[in-house]
Amino acid sequence: MNDATVVAGVEPPGATVFHGMDRAMVRRPGWAAPLSLCSARTTFYETGNGDNLRGWHTNNGVVTWWGSDFGNGHCSEAL
Repeated sequence: MNDATVVAGVEPPGATVFHGMDRAMVRRPGWAAPLSLCSARTTFYETGNGDNLRGWHTNNGVVTWWGSDFGNGHCSEAL
């Protein structure tokens, strides 16, 4: 992990659907958009180990937009 010669690979653009979690992710050069869907298979929000204590209504459907120069750096390492 401390080896500067090892460089992370860039994830290729595309779309992935995670059926069991009712989630989807679309990646393109310069941006990424995760999508949270609602169904009877998933609960309204997940919490555990003290994480995500305010994740109410996450399962109601959320689209988040991340870019290489915005979005607090989330997903930007792979863009």
